[in-house]
Amino acid sequence: MLPTHGVLISYTVQRYQPPALFRIDDWKPYAIGLVDIGDGLEVMGMLSGFALDAIAIGSRVRLVVEPLYIDAARGPVLTYKFAPETET
Repeated sequence: MLPTHGVLISYTVQRYQPPALFRIDDWKPYAIGLVDIGDGLEVMGMLSGFALDAIAIGSRVRLVVEPLYIDAARGPVLTYKFAPETET
């Protein structure tokens, strides 16, 4: 099993709406990050829960699953994202 926590090592903000193949309901600019999950593994995914002007390299993040869009026939289509790690 892959780790569910990591460190943000790079990111970019996407300010264009992706083509229909990459549908996102309620589209607005979003960030994609590169996350070091350890053992030399780096995973890219959308970021969630960050203000776009407050993202910081080195932030601890956790893996989350969120809806990307709603398909009329199948219901929610989910994707993984990385959100700020919260202390418990």
